[in-house]
Amino acid sequence: MRRITEVTPTTEGSTTMCDHSPECPSAGDTDCCTAHVTADHSEQGWCRLCNGVILFDDGAYLTPEGRPMELRRSA
Repeated sequence: MRRITEVTPTTEGSTTMCDHSPECPSAGDTDCCTAHVTADHSEQGWCRLCNGVILFDDGAYLTPEGRPMELRRSA
């Protein structure tokens, strides 16, 4: 796996580490959990996405700012 070392500031003051084309959704987007996995720790029940989101196996996630969130599920 290639490590991403460059962090680019965005207009919102947060950071993005994505160099994918097309670019992954930002942590503030409704589809933020569809970003590429950069660190897979599925044996521990979580993974880190390239937008800084920590995604847990139970559907919860943490934003890069540390806010806990739940995946939005369609009815």
